Amino acid sequence: MEDLESVAAEFINLYDISAPPIPVEKMLQSPQPTMWEEVNIAELTARLDLSSPYSAQMSMARLLARNIFESQWGGERGLHGLETDDPTVRRFARMLVMPAHMIRQLNKTARTPLLLSLHFEVPEAEAYLRLQEIEAE
Repeated sequence: MEDLESVAAEFINLYDISAPPIPVEKMLQSPQPTMWEEVNIAELTARLDLSSPYSAQMSMARLLARNIFESQWGGERGLHGLETDDPTVRRFARMLVMPAHMIRQLNKTARTPLLLSLHFEVPEAEAYLRLQEIEAE
């Protein structure tokens, strides 16, 4: 299995995304070859977490992570089977919506959960976890 941070960065590069917020909905609806069939977001709305600002974004990011893990593209990177590991799905979803290289480009004073939440359009609790993951590297 490849390093998940590297896979997330490679995936973001496939879509030529250079700044947040990451367009998760567009990615789900416009998959690259060898990935998945287009996802109809309207069918998902009943299952989205709407408990806090940006929580729906994280629900879609977890769906994106699972689709990547299950895809041929993900299989080529040794990711098959990870879609059933919820902590890994959640961690990879955070990597997708808050890429490490984009966080590192920010001024150190901007690397707070609140500012990351606003910048990347993710729940503050997820931004906090992502900062911890990056600091642990």
